[in-house]
Amino acid sequence: MSKDQKALVDSLFLRIEPGIKQLIPKATVIDLMKYKSALKQTLVNIVIKPNEFSLAGATEYIEYGYRDFQAAKLLYRNGEVAPSIYHISQAYEKAIKAFCAAVGVTTLEELRIHCAPRILLQMIKTHLNTEMANILKSLHNKDYRDLLKQANRLVNSEPSKLAKLSMKSTDREVGIEDLICLADNLLAANPQLEETETAAKNVFMYYLPEYSEYIDSFSTIVLGQASGQCYLFGLITYAHENYTRYPNGILAITEYADPLGIVQAAPLLIERIPKTLEIVKQVISMQAV
Repeated sequence: MSKDQKALVDSLFLRIEPGIKQLIPKATVIDLMKYKSALKQTLVNIVIKPNEFSLAGATEYIEYGYRDFQAAKLLYRNGEVAPSIYHISQAYEKAIKAFCAAVGVTTLEELRIHCAPRILLQMIKTHLNTEMANILKSLHNKDYRDLLKQANRLVNSEPSKLAKLSMKSTDREVGIEDLICLADNLLAANPQLEETETAAKNVFMYYLPEYSEYIDSFSTIVLGQASGQCYLFGLITYAHENYTRYPNGILAITEYADPLGIVQAAPLLIERIPKTLEIVKQVISMQAV
């Protein structure tokens, strides 16, 4: 964000600040500070839009992601497991790149010099974990929040460790099955969260009427859901990009068979590719307003 953009956000935030207390009248000082921080980030997302070039590029990534989905599905059906998993990882990588371009986390130019998925996942973790965490809070299940913390730790793991994740969780390590479950639950936004978002948007539109169109079309729920899908499925799959294509790696192509976790998870991951691509498309549409 440039200095001019920051100055604009700061000035707009001063205008909406009087309405914040009516959203959470009984909040503690600490809660109020956290809420203000979250609302300010929402304001950034509403006001600072990527250019049309970035959004067009993001749409193109989605289109190619669907091609990888079709390839993954066909290869898996024909028993070509390792190549299928390669295309699974490619589909999710394209979703991640489309998402990052659409929300301005990175530029198309940076993506074209092959910005590694791990770097993009770390960007999502840094910039958008708040949206994911807010959705999980609404689900009133501490286990989900603990799973997100474990996922955050995995981002910094060696790819060889991620490639060998088990399907089932153990006492020491989260498994693929639970990460998929977490992604599914992120898609099931709680009605209470929708009510909170509507109330916040009403305050934004009252104090910033000139931005009403942008505010009305924007959804932190959709943003959090999309970031969660990209983050979790990217985490599960990105390490397999090389091992599924080249010999003499940490995993040989012949090892892509049971009981390897990613092999057991492959049908579930293929099934969820279109859902991930679709919700990223929603983010692109939202940003295009």
